[in-house]
Amino acid sequence: MDMSKYVQSMNNAFDNFSKKFDALVILDANTSKRMASSPNWHASDAEQVSMVNAFKDTSVTTLSYEGKEFKIHPRSYDHVLTAYREEGDDYRHLMLRIDGDVVAVAYTSNFLQVNELWLDKANFTPLFGAVKAFSGAAKACGAIAGAISAAFG
Repeated sequence: MDMSKYVQSMNNAFDNFSKKFDALVILDANTSKRMASSPNWHASDAEQVSMVNAFKDTSVTTLSYEGKEFKIHPRSYDHVLTAYREEGDDYRHLMLRIDGDVVAVAYTSNFLQVNELWLDKANFTPLFGAVKAFSGAAKACGAIAGAISAAFG
């Protein structure tokens, strides 16, 4: 199976979307592992786990990124969370969106410029579609490799 078209599609969709934020990551909602991230994404594994778990546990009121605490805004949506941190005269935000097995998390200093973009599910269709297609193809390749390995031991 030629994975190059899936890789290219995911990279293009991710690169186009990530330019709008200070940092962006796509996480597997089941494992909290990175599926794609911008070079300036600096969350620890534990921070990523807590970000994914915030969708499952509504009692969570804070998240951390780069060791700094962010307060979660009151929850208005099942699929979107926003957390903020005051830094001097400005605010920094973590914006989270879940769609099935995929979680996108952005770190931004330009919340007012990107909030409407983040809330509109249609803006995520190219990115999440490419990530899910790549993930599905990778799982299929793994299953094929596993079957071949089992058959020829």
